[in-house]
Amino acid sequence: MLKFLKGLFTGSSVEESVPGEQAADDRVRFAGLVLSEVTLYDGKLLQGLSLDPGLQNKLKTTLQRSYQMYLDRTVGAPERETVFRDAAVRILANGNKTLLEPALSEVLREAGDRAADPTRDE
Repeated sequence: MLKFLKGLFTGSSVEESVPGEQAADDRVRFAGLVLSEVTLYDGKLLQGLSLDPGLQNKLKTTLQRSYQMYLDRTVGAPERETVFRDAAVRILANGNKTLLEPALSEVLREAGDRAADPTRDE
């Protein structure tokens, strides 16, 4: 755990910090950490999602920033999209994935498209 926290402050990836199975656990913890910040700073927005689905556009920008931070620190793990999605549903929507859709799927898809074609945003 100490190596994981050190990696947060030095900018190294989770995989550089710890080997194997612990790296997978740390990816889950890091996703939780990044998404917990969303609840801290955008809690009112999250509470309003069930009343006004139009708020998803505002949330999408926050999700994009959070997911990019997560991707920057979790290098090459094939399951990292699933880890982030599961953590987002658990932490941001109390397990109700319909509150985050379609914004969450769009964020994940767009990030995948950018990874496949880095010149796309130029």
